[in-house]
Amino acid sequence: MREYLIYRLQYPLDPSAEFFMPLPMGRPRGQQLTGQQKSVIRYALATRARQVKSALGRVREIDLPFEYWEIWKFASSVCPMPSYHTVRRYLHSFREENPALFKLMTEGDDAVERDLLLKKRNDVSRPNERWQSDARDLPWYVLYNGKPHRIALIVVYDDYSGYIIWWRLVLKKEQEDADWIATPRGRRRRSNLSKKRSRSSTFTGLDVIQLYLTAMYRTGVRPERIYTDNGSQFIAAEKYLPLLTRANEPPIEVSHTRPGKPWGRGKIENGLGQLNRLLKRLPGTYNKRDRKSIRDARQHKELYPFEEAEAELAKHFKELNERSRKKAPSRFDVWRSVKSLPAPPIRQMALIEDLAVEQKSVTVTGWSVNFNGQEWEPKSIEGKNRQIYRRWMDAAASDEKAWLCAIKLDTGLKVEVRLGSQWIELVLKSEQQADQEHNADQARTLKDTREERDAILEADGKIIMALTSGKEPIAEASSGDYTVPVVEPPRVQPQPEAQAPVESDTPTDQADAPGTDQKAAGKPKRGGRKKTTSPAPVAPQPGSVADEDDELTGLPNLDELIQKAKAQLRGNA
Repeated sequence: MREYLIYRLQYPLDPSAEFFMPLPMGRPRGQQLTGQQKSVIRYALATRARQVKSALGRVREIDLPFEYWEIWKFASSVCPMPSYHTVRRYLHSFREENPALFKLMTEGDDAVERDLLLKKRNDVSRPNERWQSDARDLPWYVLYNGKPHRIALIVVYDDYSGYIIWWRLVLKKEQEDADWIATPRGRRRRSNLSKKRSRSSTFTGLDVIQLYLTAMYRTGVRPERIYTDNGSQFIAAEKYLPLLTRANEPPIEVSHTRPGKPWGRGKIENGLGQLNRLLKRLPGTYNKRDRKSIRDARQHKELYPFEEAEAELAKHFKELNERSRKKAPSRFDVWRSVKSLPAPPIRQMALIEDLAVEQKSVTVTGWSVNFNGQEWEPKSIEGKNRQIYRRWMDAAASDEKAWLCAIKLDTGLKVEVRLGSQWIELVLKSEQQADQEHNADQARTLKDTREERDAILEADGKIIMALTSGKEPIAEASSGDYTVPVVEPPRVQPQPEAQAPVESDTPTDQADAPGTDQKAAGKPKRGGRKKTTSPAPVAPQPGSVADEDDELTGLPNLDELIQKAKAQLRGNA
């Protein structure tokens, strides 16, 4: 699947891209049944209530169990049918194409509602033309694992509106954790290797691309261009951006400021300048040019923990985005006023293999999908839940596994699963609760499935009535390159007496039997069993099971049906 997606992105108009699609297992399905025969089989599958007459003339209704033999037996009594194995293969094919409908026909509404219909928790509760990205070292010490650490801020910023789309705090490596060596004069200094490791340990290109992906996912849009400085991390993230563009969309362009000319990023620098006023009020801030200030900030007794520092910045950026600027609307209102290009889906983000990505096949049940030790369910989307729930029912009823893609963003694990031909996003089951809208969509999904079943049965019933009344001729079945009439009478007429005898059940190889007369070899032995194409039907005994099965009321007279079929065939000849 990954090779197919990459090839389709590079060559969107190449029809040979389907070569990379996974092929179905097994032999290709044949077309050996007519539409009438399929209708009869489906009707027999869904309607298994039969009226039987006992030896005493009593009529009662029984529900036959789901057995392929019973379905073939009933269908053969309505119109000529191919072999039992052909009918069985068609039922298997029908089940693979319509798994939820098959379960509804065979097991009923209760089984579908119990096993397939999506369920949720019912706990009680009370009341995106250009993006700029930049990183900045904050003059602020915070506590992490009980030790003071310096931090850096990476931010994604909308150029037009000033809306801060997403940001991330990154811990910096402290000099005390670096490698020190002794000089000839007895002094200590850091090794060159330690300096390089210390400088490169703040954040990497993967951190930057993960920041971009999180911003796209949260907003549902993607930029046309990204404007950054010449940092090695931002340059390293460029190679991943072509994987995030769809075939019918322009690629994401990347531009950088000129080296040593930072004024091209004045907007974002101005936005971060407002952050300095916040930091001055917080404990642990310092002046980068004052060593005493740095030492005092590091030893401050009321340093913020890392989580509280994130919460303080989140509050500041939220207020900044929603604050009205004099008579102008807020940054957020300006940012959302124009429709933009959609963000890439999770499965496309998962093409970036260097991130923490997992792709595997999973089993879908009526309750959830188990992945990474947690329970996942489809994300509720207003106006689309009924279609999602129906696809989920089909996947839960199918024996095939679904393909799942997962990627880890700043906000956690994001999962997407392929149900049939559609991808659906999953969320943790604990994050969604049942509500009135969910219950209404759930009931409507089940009602739609019932209506689909009733429509099929109504159409199939009309075909059966036309066949049994003689108003519609029995169609011929196509078998490969030629057409043969479908005539399979359940009874065989007695053979004339002058007809040649039939060979015995156990044929004898003449070459292996020396001394045997060839003429006599064709004669059957006295008292031996004769081979016939079909045994004559035996009249059922009163009160037997065969009596009850053969005397199904409401069905056509088989002798009359056979005579009509023969007359029709003679007329066609």
